[in-house]
Amino acid sequence: MKINVLTPWYPDESLGYTYSGVFIKRQVEALESSGYDVSVQIPKLYKHPARSVPMDIINQLTKLAESNPSGVFRRRNGLSMVPTPIPARASMLQKASSLKEALKLKRIMEPSQADINHVHVALPIAPALLDLSEVPLIITEHSSHVRHECQIPEVAELYRRSITEAKAFICVSRFLQKEISRTLNIDIGSTWKIVPNIVDFSAFHYQHKKEYSCKSWVYVGALYESKGVMNLLKTFNHFTANYETDAQLTLIGGGPLEEWIKRYSRRNRIDHLVDIRGPVRREDLAEIFSTKDLMVHLSPYETFGIVSLEAIASGLPVVSIKNGGSEDTWEDLSEISGLILDPSAKYKEIADSIEKWRSGIRNLQLKDASEILRKRFSGDVIVSQLKEIYEEAL
Repeated sequence: MKINVLTPWYPDESLGYTYSGVFIKRQVEALESSGYDVSVQIPKLYKHPARSVPMDIINQLTKLAESNPSGVFRRRNGLSMVPTPIPARASMLQKASSLKEALKLKRIMEPSQADINHVHVALPIAPALLDLSEVPLIITEHSSHVRHECQIPEVAELYRRSITEAKAFICVSRFLQKEISRTLNIDIGSTWKIVPNIVDFSAFHYQHKKEYSCKSWVYVGALYESKGVMNLLKTFNHFTANYETDAQLTLIGGGPLEEWIKRYSRRNRIDHLVDIRGPVRREDLAEIFSTKDLMVHLSPYETFGIVSLEAIASGLPVVSIKNGGSEDTWEDLSEISGLILDPSAKYKEIADSIEKWRSGIRNLQLKDASEILRKRFSGDVIVSQLKEIYEEAL
């Protein structure tokens, strides 16, 4: 079976995308390992300062494609680029329209023999494909940005039409599926599926710790208010003031709250306990996990939440908010791997809950949880789910 994957997200260092779309790449690699013939197309949007792209640019692109299609639709590391000129301030409808013309040109110059078109991240690719191909369309949505993009009625209608006409609409979590259903005011139908991301745990080996004092905290993620970072600092401050004066917090990641964190830490005299490391490689992250005894992740909204899974797989217990990602991925394992708190919990309540919970931390069964997660999000398990969806679509 030949699968044509189309996505704006795909890791390629030559394009400056080191981590973007790594989940999609893992799925492509797993499909190929299972015998599928997979091609990957990546639309590359080029902005033009005018309100609309001049016809001479479009005509020039067409002539170049006719004379040298491989030069226009360049291939890098097995990926096929689809150059798409768009206005500098293009709306989502304009992006979809421009991409439709670019994909049409590519199909004329390099006809596709795919059995399935599988779009990852629906907008703007899925609506661009609707009138171009009779090949069954599968859509996988990874992004929570849909909630914001679909506040515009025209975009919501575009999205609604895309997922309605698709043979299957996949979300990476039940939480994201419910959010999209609510945002679009549309019922979850029989073609709506849940297929989680593949998680590569190869760098995260389980390490048993003799003691879990919950005095060495780690957070991994962007330093944004939306990620619960301010709540995290307040929780840590309350915990050190009332329970463990020498506890430490390591923040792995960067973002606009970095200066606020430094000011808050100085003002509350915990700056010697808070360490901002910045982003690190996954290999280095595994090493950091081995030196910590608790991950605290208080983001109120997550569509998946990979870092919590990597932590548990490494033998590190996790404290999290019930935020969507935790519900779908490890809530059923929380009694043996961590603590999941109600979203309404304030920082004092969270700190007090950690203090109460850590007294029974020896009862956790982190090795069992690690093994369950490795199987649950393995390539073989995910490909078997996709195989069923693909065969049903044909």
